[in-house]
Amino acid sequence: MNEDNGHRARLREKYRIGGPDGFLDYEILELLLTYAVPRKDVRPLAKKLIEEYHSLAGVVDAELCQLEETSGLGKNSAILIKLIRDLSVRYLRQTIDNEDFILHAENFASYARLRLGGRTSEVMMVFYLNAKNMLLDVSTLGEGTTDAVSVYPDAIAKKALLKGARSVVLCHNHPGGISHPSQEDRRVTMEVKKALRILNIRLLDHLIVSKYDYFSFRDADRCGGSVCDRVLDPYPAEACEDDAEEKEL
Repeated sequence: MNEDNGHRARLREKYRIGGPDGFLDYEILELLLTYAVPRKDVRPLAKKLIEEYHSLAGVVDAELCQLEETSGLGKNSAILIKLIRDLSVRYLRQTIDNEDFILHAENFASYARLRLGGRTSEVMMVFYLNAKNMLLDVSTLGEGTTDAVSVYPDAIAKKALLKGARSVVLCHNHPGGISHPSQEDRRVTMEVKKALRILNIRLLDHLIVSKYDYFSFRDADRCGGSVCDRVLDPYPAEACEDDAEEKEL
């Protein structure tokens, strides 16, 4: 018992002085578990969890019921692990509240990746933005299958109008780990854009997120293809740039 208390004290002091950089993944998890399991060596349990879920991210992304079924991990410990993830999601949600999507699209993608990255089926999120491209609200549509989710463009457009949104950003996950868009993703993007355009609301972007990265239709349109192949309408500043380039030619 005294030896374990000494080890815990050293772990906490190491973290207090240097933060997490000097820790292995299982050590970070071990330190966390010491706050839920007061009188037990939790190092073997931390190593077991990393091995079972393949990484620290895998442990954090696991469903609560899965964690509770892990031998040696009690309900309090399982809840603590999930609470860390939920706190992170809440933190990222609040960081994007007053950010311009055009300038901080990566932060929106990070929030979506954390919120959707561990899902095993596709889920569509919709960001509703004001005239300054700042967040009014975010909603989650119904959950689909491992490779598809039903999207109703008219419903998205109606909700955007009710919220007073001037632009919308779609975002959905690819559970398979590859964020590159499918033909169906492209078709859905076009259909939502058409539904919004009738109401004079702009589809600003469609993000596709996986556990490891994200794809932006807006970035791809700007950097990867010709203006004729664009899925999205150019943002006003980008349209001006295109006009200037055409005049130079």
